[in-house]
Amino acid sequence: MKKDFDIVAFYAPDGTVRMEHKGDTWAGKWRIDGNNICLQLNAPCSGVPKKERCRIIAEEDGVYKKYKVKDNGNRVHIITYRKFEDGNTAGL
Repeated sequence: MKKDFDIVAFYAPDGTVRMEHKGDTWAGKWRIDGNNICLQLNAPCSGVPKKERCRIIAEEDGVYKKYKVKDNGNRVHIITYRKFEDGNTAGL
């Protein structure tokens, strides 16, 4: 997990997602599979869809955390969700 790595995202009910990070806007698709969130984002410059990646979401100590699972089964904490808001408040 990197410090000062802020991403703002809007997960629409229709399964589309838009994210903004350091001036780049990413778009793609999202879905839930059990305890996983699966994202297939398009490259910001070309718009070409990248490989879908599924990550575990877990509630721990009152916050939600995202983990990737290594080939050996170990979890690596990659994101802590700090705030949720209804709607597209960031205008994505």
